[in-house]
Amino acid sequence: MCLVLTVIASLITSICYAAKLFAHKKGDKAMLSVSLMFWSAALMFCFVGFTDMMSGKPFLELTIKDAAIGAVVIIAGIGMYFYLRMRNKG
Repeated sequence: MCLVLTVIASLITSICYAAKLFAHKKGDKAMLSVSLMFWSAALMFCFVGFTDMMSGKPFLELTIKDAAIGAVVIIAGIGMYFYLRMRNKG
């Protein structure tokens, strides 16, 4: 579930970054950084899924614990976005 949540967050932030880049010809560096963070987290969870598969477990775990981990990653990414935006404004 954390893989699914981080891929969704990655897609949303990538689309938002691309829309701002094409609309204003200037991208949001904070959005780009958070997008790359989400993509790297998704890649990490993908590797975890492959190692789970090799040990006989399912690739995707749809549990509450796994969803909570994904939510923590998304909340940390949103917090990092606002931190980067405030740091660049000051």
